[in-house]
Amino acid sequence: MVSKVRLLVYCVGRFCMSDHNPQGQTGIVFTVLVAVLYAVTGIFAYTTYFIPGYREIQKARMTVSELQQEIERYRRENAELAARIKALKRNDPAVWEEATRKYLGWVKPGEIIIKDGKE
Repeated sequence: MVSKVRLLVYCVGRFCMSDHNPQGQTGIVFTVLVAVLYAVTGIFAYTTYFIPGYREIQKARMTVSELQQEIERYRRENAELAARIKALKRNDPAVWEEATRKYLGWVKPGEIIIKDGKE
């Protein structure tokens, strides 16, 4: 892209310096054409490189935010599990009874099991 712009600037310069421009406005025409070419090149570079990069940055920021929320959720879950482990290590009878009922499905003698159909 840059080499094409340079070639175009060279050709415009050659035209302005030749006898095809008899009014003597070579400097003004050349300056205006070069300014237009630089503006077009700048707009092309901006839309091609900077705008997609900006979108990628916004996506990355959203991903970082989501990951930070997920990390915080895992930290809370980790703290809850650590508290349960600590309670189990203390040999607390209530905690052990809850764990055996929940995970092993044990019941006390004389209790009636009522299933709700979800299992």
